[in-house]
Amino acid sequence: MQDLFKRYSFDLETLCIGLPNLKQEKAFTDAEEAVMNRHIIPEICWKFQKWLQIGHEKKLREAKQVVDQFLTDCISLKCQKLKVRNEEEEDLDFVNKLHENNGRKE
Repeated sequence: MQDLFKRYSFDLETLCIGLPNLKQEKAFTDAEEAVMNRHIIPEICWKFQKWLQIGHEKKLREAKQVVDQFLTDCISLKCQKLKVRNEEEEDLDFVNKLHENNGRKE
């Protein structure tokens, strides 16, 4: 059930019978494990793993890249939607202003 909620929270459109694996969901899970691992093992150990880019620290670095790309895509998509909506509103305002001006001249 937890797996279902994790997948559901990332992409509503992909919720189907097969429940495909999402790289964003895996990245968040890997990041959670790496952060938890940092609380379990001594600091010197995980810092050494980070320096060598091995184990959980390697997964964390890769997860950060996936999450960063995911968030960048989400933000750009939202900006595009806002830009289109603003352009449509400006066009509508222009038409309304033109209609008002024509009505005053008559």
